[in-house]
Amino acid sequence: MKKTLLAAGCALLALTGMHSCKEAAPALVEAVTIPINIAAQLVPDDVPALPSFRFVKLETTENSRIEQIEKVIEFDGKLIVLGHPDAAKVHIFDLSGKFLYALPRLPQQGGLRFPSDITVDEAKRSLLVFDQYQKVYEYDLNDGKYIGQRLQLGEQRFYLEAVKGGVLCYDPNLTRVSPYQMCFFREKGDSTNYFHKAFSGREAYLDPGLAKLSQSEVLASSPFCDTVFLFQANGPLFVPRYIFDFGTARGNTPENLEKPFPEYQQIVQDENLLMGPSALNLLGGKLFFNLDSSSSYFGLYDPASGETKVFTRLLVDLPNYYGRAGVGVDEMIYAYEMEQLIEHFGQHEPVTEQGRALKAACVNAGDNPVIIFGSL
Repeated sequence: MKKTLLAAGCALLALTGMHSCKEAAPALVEAVTIPINIAAQLVPDDVPALPSFRFVKLETTENSRIEQIEKVIEFDGKLIVLGHPDAAKVHIFDLSGKFLYALPRLPQQGGLRFPSDITVDEAKRSLLVFDQYQKVYEYDLNDGKYIGQRLQLGEQRFYLEAVKGGVLCYDPNLTRVSPYQMCFFREKGDSTNYFHKAFSGREAYLDPGLAKLSQSEVLASSPFCDTVFLFQANGPLFVPRYIFDFGTARGNTPENLEKPFPEYQQIVQDENLLMGPSALNLLGGKLFFNLDSSSSYFGLYDPASGETKVFTRLLVDLPNYYGRAGVGVDEMIYAYEMEQLIEHFGQHEPVTEQGRALKAACVNAGDNPVIIFGSL
């Protein structure tokens, strides 16, 4: 089973020769197979995948307005918030939601033009912003001052994470220039590509693909692969960590992946097949993930018991949120727009104290989004 799943376009590929032998060393972490059977593992509709949540209402001022949030990072007493790339906004708030500052415009570069991702370099306590698919700018997190350009990529990517020894980048099929989905750019200047794209440059599937657990470990996934890999800065760079066994509901068969993307997508929908897991994080040692088919599900795998549960509801008192705005320590991060919450609470009376507090905070539809931290 393990070999079959890895053969479906998911084999680990090291392609710049200098480091390939060393990185192909035996894995130190054992891969775990996770059987998925939706009918057998589905819990009642009223049971949420994440039973607890806390929220932060971001302050709304003339300088802090941010309409759509793409990513949130909690670090060093701050919430770092990336808006939609078209808006070219990165704002910093404190943990109560008070606006602190926005990243300055960069006259020497003409300003942030299309920032698609942000990440924190914990070792240097700086913020990296991925702009225009290729440029990585660095900022001081103490005051937001521009430090300089950290990296210039030769090929377009979309998402990134700062890790020990370099930067890990992910391309969700946006470009035909590179046939590979991930690349590790080392601080000393060289790089290594990994993972052939299933649908190179033909169709973007905007899942971040990277879940940073620490500066040394990142979970790497793709909707077109049933295996989740663990990036290890201190060991073999990528090793299989979780192998999802979908049985007869598997959408990522070699035959399906050879088809044009619209046809692949239609087969998945019509036959109620499952794509690879997305929006992952570890919550108290348990693996949280999303599954997409003709319907969307939330899953939770408990390694202690070997049990997997599948949910149709994400959070109590809140509408479902497919995807994520970020990952925290034992938390999933979501960003709900104010207008959506006001409409939801107008139709659904909250049943928890936290839900009632959130409803009371949702008054003005023009206010900034609310950040939700969901947990077990």
